[in-house]
Amino acid sequence: MALWIAGVILTLAGLRAALPWAVKSYANRRLARLDGYKGALRDVDVHLWRGAYAVRGLKIEKADGGEVSPFFECEEIDFSVEWGALLRGRLVGEIALLRPRMNLRPEAAERRQRGRMDRSRAGAVDILMPLEINRLTIEDGFVRWRDDGSKPPFAVDLEHMDLRAENFETVRGAADARGLPATVRATSRAFGTGTLAVSLDADPLAKTPTFELRSVLRDVELSGLNDLLDAYAKFRVNKGTLALYAEAAAKDGGFTGYVKPIIKDLEVDKSRRSFLKKLWAHVAAAAGVLLKNQAKDQIATKIPFEGEFGDADPDLWSATGGLLKNAFIRALTPSLEGGVKIKNVDIKR
Repeated sequence: MALWIAGVILTLAGLRAALPWAVKSYANRRLARLDGYKGALRDVDVHLWRGAYAVRGLKIEKADGGEVSPFFECEEIDFSVEWGALLRGRLVGEIALLRPRMNLRPEAAERRQRGRMDRSRAGAVDILMPLEINRLTIEDGFVRWRDDGSKPPFAVDLEHMDLRAENFETVRGAADARGLPATVRATSRAFGTGTLAVSLDADPLAKTPTFELRSVLRDVELSGLNDLLDAYAKFRVNKGTLALYAEAAAKDGGFTGYVKPIIKDLEVDKSRRSFLKKLWAHVAAAAGVLLKNQAKDQIATKIPFEGEFGDADPDLWSATGGLLKNAFIRALTPSLEGGVKIKNVDIKR
C-alpha cells in the first residue's frame, strides 16, 4: 500500500512538473499558426492551488505581406479563475497584465483583410484564456499609434497606463440605479506631456450599447504633436497646450454627448519654407487670434453630438457658437460639465 501511495504521489508530481512545459508547447504551436501574425512565449508557470497560470515574455508580431513588425509584447500575464463568480455559478476568468506594450498601425483598407486580422487577434486571446473575461487589469501599459503612410509620418503614445475593468460577465449584487454594473477606470500619460483619465460605466449584457463615459485629457504640449498637426492640419506650432473634456451616454441604440477642446497660449509656426504652407500658417495664426478669449488666452469650443449608432450627428452650429462665445462673451470652463446621463438620451424615430 505504501508503495502504491508513493507511486501515485510521484506520478502526480511528475505531471505537475510537466504541465508548464505542455502548456507552453501547446500555446506556442497555436500562436505560430495565427493568420497574419506569429507569436511565441518564453515561459509558463502553473499555480494549481488558485486555478491560475502565468506566461512570461509573450511576443506577437504582425507578419502580413512579407513584412514583420512588432504588434504586442508583455513582460508577464496572469490568467486565473474568478473564484467569487464560480461560487455564484459562473465560470469566468481574470487577466492581469504587467507592462504590456502594443503597437498599432492603420489597418489595410480591404474589409476582408481587416476581418481576418480581427479574427486572428481574437484567436490569440482564446488560445491563452478560453474562459469569458470578467476582470482585466493593466499595470504600466504602453500603446503607440504610428502612421507611416501620412506626410509626414507620425506616432502618438499612451504611456504608464493603469487600467481596471471588471464585472463584464457577472453582476455582483444589484446593479446601480442606472443599471450599469460594469466599470472601467484608466489613467495614463498621453502624447508625451499630458495626462488622460477615462471612466466608463456600462451594461455589457444589454442588447444595444448602454453606457456613460467621461474622459479628461490635460496639459498636452502641442509642439510635441507637430508631425500630427502637419499631417492633418497642415501647420506646426511653436507652443501651446491642449486640454480635452468629453462626456457621452448611450442606450436603446442612440447616444448623446459633447467634446470640449481648449487650447491655451497658442503660437503658430510661421517660418515655413513653402509659400502655400507659410500662407496657411498665417491664416491659422490669424484665426487663432480672432477666436481667442483674451482674458484667458484660450481658444475653446463645445461640440455637442447625438444620433443613432451608424448615424452620428455632430452639431457644427453649436461648435461655431461655442468658439464665438469663448472668444467674445465668456470663456468656457476647463472641466467636465456632468450633465450627460443615459436618462438624457432621446431617440428620435
